[in-house]
Parts: sequence; C-alpha cells; structure tokens
Amino acid sequence: MSAENRKRLLDAMDDGIAILPAAHAKLRNGDTEFDFRQDSSFQWLTGFPEEDAIAVIRKVNGKGSYYLFVNKREPERELWTGKRYGTKGAKKKFGVQFAHTLAEYGAMLEDLLRTSGTLYLPLGTGWPIERQIIDVLARLQHMRRKPYPLPHQFKDVYRLLAPLRLRKSPTEISGMERAAGVTNDAFREAMSLVSPGSHEYQLRGVLDAVYQLHGGSWAFGSIVATGNNACTLHYVTCRDQLSDGELVLFDAGAELDGFCADVSRTMPVNGRFTKEQERVYEIVLAAHQAAVETARPGVPVDEVHNTAVRVTIQGLKDLGMLKGRDEMLFEKAAHRPWFPHGTSHWLGRDAHDVGGYADNTGVTTLEEGMILTVEPGLYFDAKDRKVPAPLRGMGIRIEDDVLITADGNRTLTEAIPRKPREIEKAMAAKPRYFKGASIFNANTAK
Repeated sequence: MSAENRKRLLDAMDDGIAILPAAHAKLRNGDTEFDFRQDSSFQWLTGFPEEDAIAVIRKVNGKGSYYLFVNKREPERELWTGKRYGTKGAKKKFGVQFAHTLAEYGAMLEDLLRTSGTLYLPLGTGWPIERQIIDVLARLQHMRRKPYPLPHQFKDVYRLLAPLRLRKSPTEISGMERAAGVTNDAFREAMSLVSPGSHEYQLRGVLDAVYQLHGGSWAFGSIVATGNNACTLHYVTCRDQLSDGELVLFDAGAELDGFCADVSRTMPVNGRFTKEQERVYEIVLAAHQAAVETARPGVPVDEVHNTAVRVTIQGLKDLGMLKGRDEMLFEKAAHRPWFPHGTSHWLGRDAHDVGGYADNTGVTTLEEGMILTVEPGLYFDAKDRKVPAPLRGMGIRIEDDVLITADGNRTLTEAIPRKPREIEKAMAAKPRYFKGASIFNANTAK
C-alpha cells in the first residue's frame, strides 16, 4: 500500500524533492513515554513504524527515487526498548530504495537539495528539519561558485498529501471497514453494560478494552457523557454515575492498523426511552437519515450539513421552540443554540482527517472514495429556559461513517444499533466479554 501511495505522490509532484519527518516519542511523566503513534502522513507514505525517521522523495525529469533515514541498530538500547529495523530492515521489509542512518542525513542533505524544481516541506509545523533545510539552502546559495540547480519554490508537503489521502484506495477502505467492525463490537459490549449505578469511566474502559482485545486502540479519547454532561460537546471528565431516567451519549471509535472509526450513539440509562426522549431522538435520527441520503458524488460537502439543519429546524418548530418560515430560520441559523456544530468531517488515518472543505474555487464536492462522518445532534441544557421543562438536561448525537461510492454511499458503521428499538434490544443483550466481571454484576444479570 505504501509503495502505491508513493507512486501517487510522485505523480502529483512537480520535479523537485519532498521531505517528510516521522513523529517523535513523547514523555508522559518522568522517564515514561506515551505509547508511540506514528505521524499519519508519514505512515501513509512509508509504512515505517519507528520514531524520528525522515523520508525523502526526489523527482528528476519525471523519475522518482526514495530515501529513508532511520535510527541505527543499537543492541544495548534495543535490550530495553525493542529491536529496530535499521537500514537493512528498512530495505527488506518496507521497500526502501536508499536506506541510511539518521547520522548520515546531515552530511547528505546538501547533495539531496541540489535539485531543481519545487521543495515540498512541512511548512509552519515547527519540525526541526524545516529550519535545518532553510539554513542549508541559505548556505548553498551564498557559497556556490559555479552554477548548480537548487529548488526555486517552496510548497507545503501536507497540502500536497491531503487530497491524495482524502480519496481512499480499496485497501484503505478495507482497513476502515475493519476499524468499523471493531467499533461495532465495542459499542455493543458497552451498550449491554449500561445501567443505573454504572459510571462513565467504567463504560469508557469497556470500549477501550474491546479495542485492545482486537489488537487496536482508541482513535481519540472516548466520550461517555450522562445526562446534562452530553451538552458539553467534547466532554472528557468521565467521572459521573449514570442515573435512572437519563440518557447517556457515547462518542468513540477504534483505531486499527492505522485506520480510524468515529461513532456516536445515545441511549437510555435504564434501557427504555421515555416518550419525551424518543421524540427528540427521532428529530435527530430524521436529520441523520436525510443527511446520509444527501451524501453522494457531485454534491457539495456543505449540503450534507444544510440538509441536517433544515430537518432539525422543522423538528424544533414541532417542539414549539422555533417559530417562523423555514428559510428565514435557516438563514438566521436559529438552530445553533441547540445544534452548534457541523454535521461532517473527513475520516481516515486521523479521526479528523486531512482534506479541505473549501478553497478559492468553491466548496469541496464529494467524490467516490471519500469517507466522512454524519453527526447531527441536539443539546438541551438543564438550565435552558427556552427548552420545554421535560426535555431539559439531555444531549443526543447520532454519528456514522459514510463512504462515498460511485452511485451513492455506504455506511461503514451500519451494524451499530441506531433506531430506538434496536438500541433497546442491544442494551438488553448479555455482554460478551465482561459477563464475569464483578464490577458489572448488576448489569450482567439479564
């Protein structure tokens, strides 16, 4: 897959050179590091899993060459931190044409930069290599006594990569489907353990545990928000206890083999929606369904959001919270106090994946191979006097991952219960993994 991605990059490049760094390992505390997670664009381009590496792609007269600079093998260090691939492993396993150690990078940089055309760099990111390259170019410019080629323009390598990553290959789509499948497994397990008295952090732990049982991790910090907590869009505290009569909102997704899912579901803590809860839920569900139906090739991406907004406005009118003509309410964004966020973002190797939503030519048009979320919501704060009293203190969001196909779309997360009766049925099911855990005994006696 990485070899094909490099070919796509070369096809998109002008003659010149692209330089891309790997991620750095980061300390969590003391001498303990966070689990290393490779930079998504570097992973897309190289498949190489180690920190601090540098990838260089040169294109001269249409012909490409690929260099990778990696940490050298150090047996004493590897005793503690695990084996490295080194230059030989980089060539053998990752298809590198020219593999060198990072110690050789500085000495080779001048020769690598002696290339006419465009220099593609991670501009404005604060990566040390950006400053280093600019310094070397300045030195070469001032010291040369005879003409030799140097790049004559700079471009942001991430802006070059973004549209390539935005349109997924069949292999990437397969990876996204696997991440969606693990997310389905995790959501169903957590749903079966929701009950009055359980805690947000326990349910978040269930999600994360199921991801790991499948060899994955979380794509982003899982949100489990009960009651009024769901009115905080990026609620991360996750310490409260679930109460009978409340709703609980999950916003979570697995990351598996570098591919992410992102799903939201809202469910009744006691396993049954009240009439008031279901009335609001059905508004969000209708907005979700209409937005998904809108997502197809040739449609501007913002039309997905506009569709969800129009359905939501009608629902708010039905609740008596808005009055007036639909178009006037749409133009005034009258929904925003209760639906303050966008409906979609790109999804791929990052939960909020690369790719623009508009440029100087207009709004981005959906194309086959793009994957986006669809996630309308309504949030009725407990202190909001504009909301009918029986509806206060709830937040509802429904989110799925939607692949644009040649003739429409396909929801990758379709298997995760979404309709009210489906959710209630999933909540009544017995857990698969945690049925013997004493902490959930009250939940598992079903």
